[in-house]
This record gives sequence, structure tokens and C-alpha cells, in this order.
Amino acid sequence: MLGAVLVAACSREGAAPDLAPDAVPVVVAEQPFAPLTGPHAVGARDLFFLLERPEPFTSDPEDRRRLLVRVWYPAEISATDELARYVPDPAEFDGADSFAGVLHVRTRAYRDARADGSQAPYPVLVFHPGGGWTRLSDTFWTEQLASHGYVVFAVDHQGFNQSVVFPDGHRFTPDQLGFPEESGDLESDARAFWAQLDQHHFPLWLEDHAALLDRIEMMAADTADDLAPLLDTSRIGLFGWSFGGALAVQASRDDPRVLAAIDGDGQLFGDVQRTGTPKPLLLLHSEPEPVPAEQRAVLEELMAEVEAGFASLRANSPRVWDVTLRGASHGSFSDLVLAATPPADRLSAARGHQIINTLSLAFFDRHLKEGSTNLSDVIASIPEAIEVSRPEDE
Repeated sequence: MLGAVLVAACSREGAAPDLAPDAVPVVVAEQPFAPLTGPHAVGARDLFFLLERPEPFTSDPEDRRRLLVRVWYPAEISATDELARYVPDPAEFDGADSFAGVLHVRTRAYRDARADGSQAPYPVLVFHPGGGWTRLSDTFWTEQLASHGYVVFAVDHQGFNQSVVFPDGHRFTPDQLGFPEESGDLESDARAFWAQLDQHHFPLWLEDHAALLDRIEMMAADTADDLAPLLDTSRIGLFGWSFGGALAVQASRDDPRVLAAIDGDGQLFGDVQRTGTPKPLLLLHSEPEPVPAEQRAVLEELMAEVEAGFASLRANSPRVWDVTLRGASHGSFSDLVLAATPPADRLSAARGHQIINTLSLAFFDRHLKEGSTNLSDVIASIPEAIEVSRPEDE
């Protein structure tokens, strides 16, 4: 969780120390992901939605909010199907250096493969990325869940991500609602950044979330859409990394369509930390990382406030599992760790991803598929998982 706080405290662009300190960069393999463990092959499709809402990050009154989405689903694979590229169109990011090292990477999903409706309909999951990152950032997670019989949508949020050029040729050029200028004072900068996120970005992301669920429901009702028979919109779960995890928690309370949610190392925003949520929650945290001595006092104060929010959430929510992963960094909840070798005392990318996938699958299977697995038993079977709290009836 400290990594999430550092994102807010150290960078107004949202790009902070997501990897463990002293991690060593490596060349990313063409296929860096662990094999899928579910019974289904997976297809991947890229979607684009132009909304009616104005785009708040530009002063152009004609500009409209746009959503870029990737969906993974159980698929039937033919001999001519090809594995989807990790980055579907490099032009989207306008030559950004952060993607130069992964343009060659292939995923485990097949692009536009035929949908497998043999066990349909499937529960629907929606993933929200961390602030400053993209819908592609947790492919380790989204594809694995899809292989176990879920249809998984991941969405980008303009203004706090990296997309520049859209499929319709529109170039996103924000000229308002920028992040506060840094003053050089860690505490005041962190609080100004948090306020900006809470007042502007977080409500906007929640609107994006609701709009995406509306579109998913429209897809499910469209008899001409080959994915429609796969979508069970009566069983919807949310999960996210960092800022996206915070959104998942808030939306679990706000949106009656959501039945369960997972927060992957996300600091809480919104009023859900005070009111709680009636929906089942799985809170996953990284292990605290060393910080410079000169920042320790300020960060401890900020962390105390963050922890108070989680304590209030737990106290006001009846179904919360709260778990810390020993050796995990903030980036362990993303694909970023595939680009670096962590120090010996931190989780490897493969092990961290395995744990996160195991816990997530057990949680969603229980709450969206009426599974009987005792989640606390699964947590207890993982040496690196430290259970902070569980529901009283577990």
C-alpha cells in the first residue's frame, strides 16, 4: 500500500515507484506471461465507444468523452487465429517511450477469435487500471480470469492514462484540469494531488464505469453481437489496480449492478471509506517498502490517514477480506514487474501474479458462481498471504 501512497505523494503524473526499490530492468520476452490455467482458450477484442458526455479535460465544447476497451472472453480457436499483440496499435500512444520495450510482446489470447458459448452465459468482470496507466497494464490478471469462464472488460480513462490517438483519428489534447504544480513540500504536494483526484478524476472515472456497464448491457441485448450470448449482466464483478482498485470499492456501493469487488493495492478515495459497502470485498495490499529517512515522518503521517480510511471501511462493511502479500510491491499487481528482476527479498513476478490470480479466482467464483470455497482457507494455504481481517461468519 505504501507504493500507492507514494504514487500520490511523489508524482503529479501518477508515475511513481511502482516497482520495488533496486529492481533490475530486463528485456521483456515475446511471451512473458505464465500459461493460462483455466479450461477455456481466450479471445481478445478491442472496442471503442464515443459517449455523449463532454470531455472535461479539453476546452473544446464539441469534444466528447471516449472509451477504449479491451475485452477477453472464452473462445474457440482455429488454425488461422493469431495471438493478440500486447499493444494493439502503437499509434495510440504516439511513440511514447514507455511502450517501446513491449511492442513485440504477444499475449495468451487470440485476436477476434470466435466466441465459445458452450457454457454461456458467463459472469462479467470489469477491470480499471492504475492512474497514469492503461487498460492493458494487467493482462496477467484479465486473461487468466477469462480462461476460467469470465468475460473481462478493461477500460481506459482519459486524462489520467497514456492514450493520445483514438481509432476515429481524434487526438486527445488536454488543456484544463491539469494536476497541481509541485511546491517541493512532500506533504502539501501529496494533499493537493489527493484533492485533485478526489474532486475531479475519481468522479469522472465513476461516470466512465457507469457508462461502460451501460454499454455492456446494450451489447448483451444486441442479437447481432456475437458476444451477446456470453454476457450474464446479472453477475457483475469489479477489480482494479491502485486508483482503479479504489474505484472498484466505491462503485461496489454506488452501482447496484455490481455484486463483488477487488481492490489491488489501491488507496481509498470517495466516501465509501466512511459509509462502507454491503458488497463482498477483497482488499489486497503490498508490503511496506523502505523510504528515505528524510521522508519517513511525513509518509508515516500520510499512511496513518490512509490506514484510518481502511479501518473505517472494514468497520462499516460486513463482508471484507483484507490481505497483505509479503514481499509484494505496488507493481506486483500489474504487468510492470515483468520488465524487472526484483531484489531477493521481494516476490518474483511469477509468484506474485500466481497468488493474486489464485485469490481473485476463489473470491469471484464464490460470489459470482455460487462456489463453496472458503476464501480464508485459500488465504491460509498461501505462505506469503497475511490475513488482516475476514467476515465474522467465516
